[in-house]
Amino acid sequence: MDRTTAAFENLRNIQDLIKFMDQKAGALFVVYGFIITIFVEFSKRLKFVNLLELDSFGEITLSSITFLIGAVLIFYMAYQLYLIVVFILKPRKSMHYNPQHLSVMYYGHISEMGKSNFVQKFEDMEDKELTKEVLEQVFEVSKIMEQKSNYLEKTMRCLPYTIIGLLIFILFSEIV
Repeated sequence: MDRTTAAFENLRNIQDLIKFMDQKAGALFVVYGFIITIFVEFSKRLKFVNLLELDSFGEITLSSITFLIGAVLIFYMAYQLYLIVVFILKPRKSMHYNPQHLSVMYYGHISEMGKSNFVQKFEDMEDKELTKEVLEQVFEVSKIMEQKSNYLEKTMRCLPYTIIGLLIFILFSEIV
């Protein structure tokens, strides 16, 4: 296997991993959708009360705790969904390319070149230059993969806490 073929294989493998990561993020998004649905269903059963009209300290405490757990859970889930949409699923632009050098591997540069310039530049490239372009693209997609991976890991670590918070909210909403 020559260097250019190896570079292309590396690029393809990383792109496949990014697709898989996006699928995981989509599945996680669906799970959060179920969690939000469950939260809303149990929230429908709750009634807003004036804490000053409640008779006992226990009722006031339980109502306050239920409200606080619900509010924290809403913000926590919104934050997780924000991470998934903005940092994982949202398409990325190139960050490390030289703006003076238009790459034949980056879609943003290809669209700037125009069809005939792109074809001409690609045909005029020597193998060594093509390999360099592919390796630059490998670097770009590796950085994208690293960022997506970090945020996916963060949201996956938070999922059990969200589920535990939801279960506590359900328990308190049934007691109140």
